[in-house]
Amino acid sequence: GVDAREQSPDAEEAGRRVLEPMIREGADQIVLGCTHYPFLLPVFRQVIGERGVAVVDPSPAVGRRVGQLLDQYDLRAEKGAAANYGFLTFADEAYRSRLECKAFG
Repeated sequence: GVDAREQSPDAEEAGRRVLEPMIREGADQIVLGCTHYPFLLPVFRQVIGERGVAVVDPSPAVGRRVGQLLDQYDLRAEKGAAANYGFLTFADEAYRSRLECKAFG
C-alpha cells in the first residue's frame, strides 16, 4: 500500500506538537474542528496513549444535520440518482487520489 501522509512520522510529530500542550494544561477532551481531522484519529490516539483524554469527532452529528437541512429545503436527491463526486485540493495528484480512495474505501 501507499504510505499515507497522515500515517507518517511527520504526521505523528505534528500531532504531538499540537496535542501535548493541551494535555499538559489538563485537557480531558479534545474536539475535532475540521473535516480532515478524522483522518488523523489514529495519530491522535497514538499521541494520547493511555492518558484518559477523550477525542470527540463531531462529523456524525454534522452529517445528521446536513440530512435535516436537505429534507427541510427539499434538496435530497431522489432514490436511484447517480452521485457525482469531485475532489478538489491544492495538493498533488497522488494525494488527491489517496483521499478519493479513503472516501470510497
